[in-house]
Amino acid sequence: MVSRFSGGVSFLRPIRIGDVIEIQARLVHTGRTSMDIAVRVLAGSPRTGELELAAQCMSVFVALDEAMAPRPVPVWVPELATDQASERHALEVRRLREDPAFGVRH
Repeated sequence: MVSRFSGGVSFLRPIRIGDVIEIQARLVHTGRTSMDIAVRVLAGSPRTGELELAAQCMSVFVALDEAMAPRPVPVWVPELATDQASERHALEVRRLREDPAFGVRH
C-alpha cells in the first residue's frame, strides 16, 4: 500500500509534550484499487488517562503489486448504519476532491 492522499485535516486541540496519544484508523470505503481510511488522533494526560479528540483526517491508500502497479483490493461492504454513513461521507469527500473547480486531481 502507498499513501495517495491525506486531507480534510481538522486540528481540534493542541497535543502537549508528555500527552498520551492514541491513533484510531477505520476503513470507510474501498474502491477498485484503493482504501479510504478515517483517522482520529486522541490525546490527553497520562495521569488521568482521559483522552480528547485532537485531530482527524481522511487518508487514501492504493494497493500496489510487485511491479508497483495498482492492484485490486477486496471489496468491503458496510453493514452497520454508522459504517454506511461513513462511506457516504468518504464518497462525498472524494467527489469534492476530484471536482475540477477545486483544482485537485489525482
